This record gives sequence, structure tokens and C-alpha cells, in this order.
Amino acid sequence: MLVVIAETPGWTAVLKPAGLASVRERWDHDAPTAVSLLHDLWRARDPEAPLPFVIHRIDRATSGLLLFGRTREAARALSEAFRHRTVDKEYLALVDGSPPEPAGEVELRLAPDPARPGAMRVERKGGKRSVTAWEIAESFRGHTLVRFLPRTGRTHQIRVTAAHLGCPVVADPIYGDGRGLLLSSFKRRYVKPRDHAEFPLLGRLALHAHRLRFPDPEAAPPAPGEAAPRAAVEAPLPKDFRVALEKLRRWGAVRRREPLPGESAPEGEARGFEGEGEARGVEGGL
Repeated sequence: MLVVIAETPGWTAVLKPAGLASVRERWDHDAPTAVSLLHDLWRARDPEAPLPFVIHRIDRATSGLLLFGRTREAARALSEAFRHRTVDKEYLALVDGSPPEPAGEVELRLAPDPARPGAMRVERKGGKRSVTAWEIAESFRGHTLVRFLPRTGRTHQIRVTAAHLGCPVVADPIYGDGRGLLLSSFKRRYVKPRDHAEFPLLGRLALHAHRLRFPDPEAAPPAPGEAAPRAAVEAPLPKDFRVALEKLRRWGAVRRREPLPGESAPEGEARGFEGEGEARGVEGGL
């Protein structure tokens, strides 16, 4: 359910599946979380293992990378890196439609939507500043695979940004139509079943935290004039996301794609790294 991508004495990177909360939610204290499952893994090796230090989080509906501290010192350094925006974050999203340009950057002010509890909305004034870059990775008939590079870490930042650009994330029930990826939406001459409704190829939020690059908290200080060493971790796409892309490439391709980062490695393998209780120093989910 939870896969360790990379681990050092100071930090651990895991692949969180969609549907699993990053940290304990106040309305469901007994449900498993990424924190509790990782703690179980640690305690299987050491019954006295402490709770993981939470550095950031991603939405329950989002799959992908989560970074945890194993020591207080590493957790403090990583939390500072997120706070000072020296962490490079990359997400992959399958969206309905397409962004208005092949690449760009947008700045929005986001605030809670009083009409929809738990949702965010774009404000002309007030709210919190968010900055998100994007680039098209692959285009299909009616859908696009987009790399999103958030410069800030606001709640639902990528999902709101995608909807603002006119291309909501596939199967987003808050900022899109929530229908999922239907074969009939891109396959020509598709024959719909007569005895039941069409089932989506991908029925959950098509958003994946793909890559993190951050200052290595365990590296020796750099020599004068040299850049500080950085670590990088990358999570493979989940099987349902990969299968959806395979169908799109077969039935809905309209443009030759660029290779995804790390795609030269076997797609099913995880990549390694270069070179207060349950939540401490937590950045908002995307």
C-alpha cells in the first residue's frame, strides 16, 4: 500500500497511493495514513522507532511522492527548504482539454470558497499568492498530459490552477466534472455498451506527485563557489494512470510526445536519489 522509494539515515521518500491520507484527518482518526503505515514499517525493524517527521503533504486523492524526516535535524533542514522554496516539485496531471499555451506560468490568489466547504477559489484581492508553471508533455484528442511545477504550496493549488486555465484535472469532483477518463471521449467510432453505463478508464483524480529535488540535509557543506549538493527522488506513475496513457496513445494520439523524466528506466520501477506527534512543519497539499 505504501512503497519506500529512497531512504537515508535522515529522511525517507515514499510513494503514496491515491485514496490514502497523508496525515491523520480530524474527521477520521482511525483510518490508516501515510504516517501510520510508514511508522508500522519502521517498527517492524525497530519496535522503538519514533514517529516520522512530516515535511509536507499531498491531497488524499493525489498519488505520488511524500518526504519524511527520520531525524529531527534532517526534518528541520527539509522543512526550512520547503519554507524557503528551494525544493523543486514536479507533478504530472492528465487534464480535460489543453492549457492555452504550450508552456507558461500563472500567479493566482487563492482563498477558501465559503460556498463550498473544503474547496478553494481564485480571488482578485486577498487570499494567498500562488505561482505555478506548466508545460505540455503530451497531447491527445480531448486531453493533455501536463507537467505542473508549483513554486508555492497552497491547498489545491494545481487543481485550481488547471481549472483556471480551462483544463481541469481529469475526474476532479470539485473543480471539474468528476466523470473520469472515458474511452468514448477520444476513441473514434466507439460503440457504447447497451446494457450498462460506460465505465471510466481512470475514475479517480489524475494527479501524481512525480519528482522532488531538494538540498541534501546530510551532505557536507560545499566548497567556496560550489553549489550545495541536492538530492532527487522520482515516483513512477501508478498502474491505472499508465494504462490510461497507453489507451490514449493508442486511440487518441495527435502529437508525438516528449519523453517523461526518467522514462528511460523501466516504468514499473521506483527511482532512487542523487549525489508533535503526527504532523510537524507541514506544507499544504496540492
